Amino acid sequence: SLRRGQSDDPTGRRVGEITLEPPCESERRLWWVSALDAVGAGPVGDGVLQRLVALALHPEQMMALTFVWLEASAADGIEADPEALALLAQEVSAGSDDDEIPQTRLDQVALSPELTDRLAFALSACREGAGLLKQLEGSLHGGYGHAVVLLLSGGPGLGKTLVAEGLAGELRLPLTRCSGADIRGMYYGQSESRIRALFRKPGRRVVFLDEADGLLRARRDDSSSHIDSRLVNVLLEEIERTKHVVVLATNRPDSLDPALARRILFDLRFELPGPRERRAIWAGHLPGSFPGASEVDLDSVKYIPLTGGGIKNASWRALLRAKRDGVPLSTTLVLEEAACEPFAAEVVTSPVGRNLPEG
Repeated sequence: SLRRGQSDDPTGRRVGEITLEPPCESERRLWWVSALDAVGAGPVGDGVLQRLVALALHPEQMMALTFVWLEASAADGIEADPEALALLAQEVSAGSDDDEIPQTRLDQVALSPELTDRLAFALSACREGAGLLKQLEGSLHGGYGHAVVLLLSGGPGLGKTLVAEGLAGELRLPLTRCSGADIRGMYYGQSESRIRALFRKPGRRVVFLDEADGLLRARRDDSSSHIDSRLVNVLLEEIERTKHVVVLATNRPDSLDPALARRILFDLRFELPGPRERRAIWAGHLPGSFPGASEVDLDSVKYIPLTGGGIKNASWRALLRAKRDGVPLSTTLVLEEAACEPFAAEVVTSPVGRNLPEG
């Protein structure tokens, strides 16, 4: 069935939208049989087929899953197990409704001017890259390797996740989040199958790999790391060939596999925000509708060297204290809660004459 509506495309234009609903059960049975026949797979058995048919998947997903299943089996040198296909399809079906277009926008994230400029360039590349590839078709060397891949590195609480959400929000694309815990499986070859299924999801989306060092750690020669090396190999290949926008976040960029470097289009390093950015972050977390919030001296608190995450925590505690005590929010109360954050440094005298942590 079709559902008509209006939507924004990644270039910001208003376009007509036609949403294809998953086929009914009898249609899904035909699609699964066709997909399995197309790749030359043998019978999977009535029990497995019934489990597959019960999942509300699109034909494109069925075909992609079938290819991934067979490719993973061939790569591992084992016979294709129908049970593995059923488990993979169930995982994809379970996660198919979790991917939403974030409401966050990049202008809601307080970043340095340099980082803001690089992100604007990355956003432009996401929007214009496909058109440029088509324009230069036949003139570029290699048929792949032009995916937009961003590496966001820096300590915790500096806005890496917010930037991934803002990028997807600006592009009006679903955001698919995952980490090492989501990828690693207990069965041989399961992790590789999950990676292939992730990067071959239908449509275009932003794939956000958080704590990427857990999946892309530098490979070693010892035999104990054989499974991790296979995982890195598959992940590097899928990143290079994907049609999606890929965002990798890590607190430990030095531990990443060196082969990842040539696949990164934008290497963005996040550092502790400066006073200008911290003032904007404080303002965003102290809503003017709360009594006393508009009277807080932001030109004082901006000199406390906290991350965005630290500011968020201190702001929320200050609001909770004011609510509990039945008093308006005050600069003193905010400063006291800010001093409880573990990121505060040495105390110096600020330009406004207060003793504040150095920033």
